[in-house]
Amino acid sequence: CTIQLWHIQDGSNGTYWQTLAGHQGWIWCVAFSPDSRLLASGSDDTTVKLWDLATGECLHTFVGHSDELVSIAFSHDGGMLISSSKDRTIGLWDVQSGERVKTLIGHENWIWAMAFDPHHRVIASSSEDRTIRLWSIESGQCLKVIQGYSNTLFSIALVPTPNSTNLPVLVAGGYFDRLVRLWQIETGEFTSFKGHTEAIRAIAVSPDGRFLAGGGGSVDPTIKLWNVQDGRCYCNLSGHTNEVWSVAFSMDGRMLASGSNDRTIRIWNTQTGECLQVLAGHMHWVMSVVFSSQLDILVSAGFDRTINFWDLQTGECLRTWQVGQSICTIAFNPSGDILASGSIERTVGLWDVATGACLQTLSGHTHFVWSVAFSPDGRFLASGSFDRTIRLWDLQTGRCLQVLEGHESGVFSVAFIPQSGIDSPNRQLLASSSADATIRIWDIITGECVKMLRSPRPCEGMNIAGITGITNAQKATLRALGALDAPLEQQSRR
Repeated sequence: CTIQLWHIQDGSNGTYWQTLAGHQGWIWCVAFSPDSRLLASGSDDTTVKLWDLATGECLHTFVGHSDELVSIAFSHDGGMLISSSKDRTIGLWDVQSGERVKTLIGHENWIWAMAFDPHHRVIASSSEDRTIRLWSIESGQCLKVIQGYSNTLFSIALVPTPNSTNLPVLVAGGYFDRLVRLWQIETGEFTSFKGHTEAIRAIAVSPDGRFLAGGGGSVDPTIKLWNVQDGRCYCNLSGHTNEVWSVAFSMDGRMLASGSNDRTIRIWNTQTGECLQVLAGHMHWVMSVVFSSQLDILVSAGFDRTINFWDLQTGECLRTWQVGQSICTIAFNPSGDILASGSIERTVGLWDVATGACLQTLSGHTHFVWSVAFSPDGRFLASGSFDRTIRLWDLQTGRCLQVLEGHESGVFSVAFIPQSGIDSPNRQLLASSSADATIRIWDIITGECVKMLRSPRPCEGMNIAGITGITNAQKATLRALGALDAPLEQQSRR
């Protein structure tokens, strides 16, 4: 029941520093203060301990929870600490005095995660009761309960349509429901594709719009290939031994590349399902793969802080860029001479493909940058982040033109929607998918969300008012899945 501290240095495995001992049970969560001088730890001994990292001394032991700790977090100025527990409460503590300032009560199950807003006015918490609650720090009151379909949308892509007067079809991959859905943007109607037995983390559409690829999670690390026309899964690609984070079709659609947590890239024949090559060389998860406009070149990036260029004829790694950041995503601009990257370090990088030089670093996001996409004319870049925002960048100046806000959870994927005959010539649209289980369509000129897509929840519209024999937690679950807990006359007045 100890905490071990290590000095981490680039190019090494870390050097042991010190051990903090004092908890009487398993330690489930730790958090550094913003200035890295303090460490907080939470244990199943029901206490939170505050440690001085310079001396290893335990400064405070916070007592008040009645069950094991699950999560802890410092405020942005380091003056406050919040803790959550399986006792369904949140404790708000004064770091300097060690006193418990408030107890926030309202969740009906374990509280998994919490966060302060940057202005120290609101705390957000998420729970096993499938709700997110927003709390006033000043009063301790619950300001809002956010309930919704517990499904994360990890990835989106666009299917080209033969009729240029129609908006393209949007594809989204579901995390918990294990479905890929094709959405008609204009009508909001969708078709579901089944086959995966676990989370879908990556999707891609073939250049001709005829086929879909979806990559699965650690229990089902396969890739399914579907025919868009009839919804048939015609091929199951097996070989990866861990989660598939990225899939990409070649320009001619004959090959598919996949990147995985198993640190390899696989190249597949999309007609036969044969694995043509296994590319090994990354030292950590391969998070993103993309084909170059040169058919025989593939680019990959991952958490080992490298971007690799591969010769698909020989399987040789032609060059490796040491970029100094853990990369989540990469994308080429339309002309293929610039590569954009999004990182865990919250920045967007623009790289000269010919020289490997970093042309610009775009800063502004406050969490991981999970997705980047160039506009069709190459003038703009969109970036989606876990900070729940999408940023639109002018690539000539590096200036952030718009911050698109509206998603209630992290943004996993962004994609520009080509202009169509039904749109104003000046209207440019962007699609985004999020862990809040919605797809949003944005007008990037005005910053307005012009449409939101969400599939019906399993209990949508079910009236559970007056039902007996179920617990409050079960009712909360049903409400999160779309059920209504109000008399019919109240529902009609809404």
